[in-house]
Amino acid sequence: MLLSAFLIADAVSAPPDGKFYIHGGGLTQLAVPFLPFPVPQIGVFVRLEVDPEEIGRAHEFRFKLTDPDDSPVGALPQFEAPLPEGQVPLEAGEQRFVVLGMNIGGIMVGGQGCIS
Repeated sequence: MLLSAFLIADAVSAPPDGKFYIHGGGLTQLAVPFLPFPVPQIGVFVRLEVDPEEIGRAHEFRFKLTDPDDSPVGALPQFEAPLPEGQVPLEAGEQRFVVLGMNIGGIMVGGQGCIS
């Protein structure tokens, strides 16, 4: 498995048809006006290049939010997700990609003044 894309956004959606929708994407940093600060929602989009034997198996994913000094500023849940079967057959030599999207809410940021 190879991480092909990872984006942070205001909100994301990755329905099972293989398409993905990103609202307010491309964040690399989130400045907050005061501490502690409740972040209502962060969307996380992941695109994985997968081998055929990985399809259908569950995989564990973890994310962390850090300040510029790599100190944790908020807790994100760890989750397990199966990599779904693709809807369209692959041509010879074509690589399979799987997209995952999740929206995480209720993150309280403390410590330094930004998430990155």
